Amino acid sequence: MNRLLAICATALCLTGCGGGPTSTHAPAVGIEGFDISPDPAIVSQGSTLQFTVSEVMYTNGTSATGPAAAKAVGPVTWTSRGPTTASINGNGLATGISAGTTTPGIGQAVYIVATAAPTPGSNGAGLSSQAQLYVVLGPADPLSIQWEQTSEIPVTGVGLSVPAGGFTQFYSNQIGTEEPLKAAEYNIEGGDFATQPLEFISTNPSVASISTTDGNNAWLTVLGTGTTQIYAYYDSLKSQVITINVSGSPLVLTLSPTPIPTLGEGGSPITITATATVNGQPIQDKFQWEIYDPGITGINLQVSPDTTSVTLDWPCSAGSYGNNITLYVMDNSGLVTSTDIPIIGNPQCN
Repeated sequence: MNRLLAICATALCLTGCGGGPTSTHAPAVGIEGFDISPDPAIVSQGSTLQFTVSEVMYTNGTSATGPAAAKAVGPVTWTSRGPTTASINGNGLATGISAGTTTPGIGQAVYIVATAAPTPGSNGAGLSSQAQLYVVLGPADPLSIQWEQTSEIPVTGVGLSVPAGGFTQFYSNQIGTEEPLKAAEYNIEGGDFATQPLEFISTNPSVASISTTDGNNAWLTVLGTGTTQIYAYYDSLKSQVITINVSGSPLVLTLSPTPIPTLGEGGSPITITATATVNGQPIQDKFQWEIYDPGITGINLQVSPDTTSVTLDWPCSAGSYGNNITLYVMDNSGLVTSTDIPIIGNPQCN
């Protein structure tokens, strides 16, 4: 019995004393955070893009990527916040719903959020990560060529966005006119426009030609009736193609009522309405309005929701008065007309 106890004591000493083997298990390492990818991301309208947990960072300064990262973090819940231009399902598959604009370009970012589920199988419970997702009209490429806004109304410099919505209509009485164009290479990863020189193309130069000025700016000249397509490109990148149609009929813009009423300082507001007709028939159109009133202060301009009319109001304000102001209106094709509005100052407002 004593020999057996001695053998047992010796075994216990070998396994538990300093001279015997010890446990090789390291203390548990916690998860400090994780990333999801791709970030930033871009998806075409109507297309899908898969998001995954791509990297996990541990509290001891180490990290893991790929499937090992997803396994370490465990189950996550996928959500989106911000504009409703994209959605994401429970498996991290995002869908581009809408680019959020009818004008080519990249809108606001949708934030895709992955949150580690608070379950026993989730080692990163409570932690979350987010990525930026942009929905675009054209191909999903981090580099893209985007049209930018230009202005056309004389004097004020406020006006037409050319091109708009992928289609621009001109009319026979606009032949010979010029419209400014501007495009630039956009790097979604850098978040800004680059300065690469671009080439501008018109597929039917007899309808409209393009002359480049500095690589990002150009002039479109309307030359004849028919249809052409224009685009800008650099290397393998290409902008959205814009279809331009030039009608054989003239566009007529008229302003009513006639005669144009007088605007009195401190008096009642006046309303001016624009009508666009082709061959005597009214057409649906959009308008932009601006007033030119040198030396006159305090005239307010309120455009109607459908843009077809504008209301002018002149509350009492001190200033020097002329005989009239000029009201400019431009339709969606860039045709501009104007009218002088008589004004009467009110001495009691001084």
